[in-house]
Amino acid sequence: MKKVFFIFFALFFSYNLFAENPVEKAFGNNEYFYYCEKYNSITKVSCKAGKVYYQHYSIRNNSAVSGSFYSEDINPSFFVISGDKVISIIYQDTKMELTDITNISQIVSYLNKAAYKKVQKIMGTYHDKTHKQTISLSESNGKFLLKISKADGKIIEDVLDQFYDRGVVGKEYSLFLEDSYIELINIQEAREQEMDYQYEFSFPLPYEKVSYFIKPAKVKASSTLIEKNKAADFYDEKNLFEGSWKSWVEGKNDDGIGESLTFEFEKPVSIFHIGFRNGYGDLRYFYANNRVKVIEVLVNNTIRQEYTLKDWWGFQTIRLNQNNISSLKIQIKDVYHGTRYKDTCISEIYLQRDAYVSDYDLPDFEFDSLTTECIKNFPQTIYKSIKNLPLGLFYTQDGIPLMLNLSNPTNESDIYIFKNLDFYVYNTTAKSWKKDSTNPIFAAINPTVENAIKNKIPMSLGFDDSRHSLFYIVSVSNQDNYLDLDFDGFKFYKHVDEIEPYIK
Repeated sequence: MKKVFFIFFALFFSYNLFAENPVEKAFGNNEYFYYCEKYNSITKVSCKAGKVYYQHYSIRNNSAVSGSFYSEDINPSFFVISGDKVISIIYQDTKMELTDITNISQIVSYLNKAAYKKVQKIMGTYHDKTHKQTISLSESNGKFLLKISKADGKIIEDVLDQFYDRGVVGKEYSLFLEDSYIELINIQEAREQEMDYQYEFSFPLPYEKVSYFIKPAKVKASSTLIEKNKAADFYDEKNLFEGSWKSWVEGKNDDGIGESLTFEFEKPVSIFHIGFRNGYGDLRYFYANNRVKVIEVLVNNTIRQEYTLKDWWGFQTIRLNQNNISSLKIQIKDVYHGTRYKDTCISEIYLQRDAYVSDYDLPDFEFDSLTTECIKNFPQTIYKSIKNLPLGLFYTQDGIPLMLNLSNPTNESDIYIFKNLDFYVYNTTAKSWKKDSTNPIFAAINPTVENAIKNKIPMSLGFDDSRHSLFYIVSVSNQDNYLDLDFDGFKFYKHVDEIEPYIK
């Protein structure tokens, strides 16, 4: 029996050791050239020993030169194979498509033609309200004709006929290809003003965007809360991917420990991060309900590991970095207890295929009516990340919005360093904000902040996962620990460096 098992194990190990990855098989020992429409660029791609190698090319003096080079482990879901070739590769939020280029000498011609086709897409007449002029772009005999009609009756015409990988140039004007638009540039003014120059006009140029986020084919919750006078699916698991404050709420009579969400996919996928908006999405009831504290993640029915989530309503992620996922299960192991209810909630889940996803790339999110209202009614411009909440906005346990607003930046180019800090409380009846440093949460740190302002010590409001807090306020000065405070959602406290294991 032992001998039979040993033979079986040896054969199984040998098969898996030498089984060829389909992506690696499609590349073989060959190098292929791929075109990225968004960046109008060419990349040479090869594959060997479980890694993919990328060599980018740029054009200088009308010849192709090698640019950045990097390699990464094969992520099967990034590659589309047809027949015996990889015909497209996901690259950031776009795709690279296989070309007929066989050697580097063909790159210049290919990119010049591609630039020409991109400019063709923006031909037409545009009204430039900023400069009070009309811009017309047409094509004739392989050249582009530019006509600018000024408000005073002056007409400027130019012929753009010198093509290169990033656009086309005429005598007075040029068209420069950016990621999702084309800039009209006055050549002489750009030379004179250099870094201070602002382009004349921007032509929109949409591209086929690939989402950073994966939607499962099926989502199944182990239980769901059903409440009187509400639709049966009001707290349904479908809310996790709806892009709004509506949330999944487990349906057990206790804290929901052991309840789970299972995601199934049509074909195996790769997930680098799992993103969360923890707790109930209507922030008035965030602290009233349970929030998830510890989860266990299972990939393809095998335990991956446990993760601890922050007790915060904003966007947060955990690192998974796993390929070939057919099913994913998230099980609740511990919770942050609510002040009124035992129901455990999650507002939104994001399954991210890429390591680097900024707030700009997040899907649109609809906040609850009060949050939307109080942000809209704030009397000043507030620092906030796109599609996320202002960093200094938080709610009391009673559901009242409060705001820390840093103002008077040290210089216009640095939006993070400020000389002044104001405390605001929102009046839900009057629908307006009022400065109030007497609120118990603020009063505890007000003397320290006032002292920093009096001594003209700049402050910074920030967020850092390693500090285990919602946000922090620190002074930016040569005086160590002059002002170094963390906020946990309930109170401010002096920051203390902690040494504890980090869960990846």
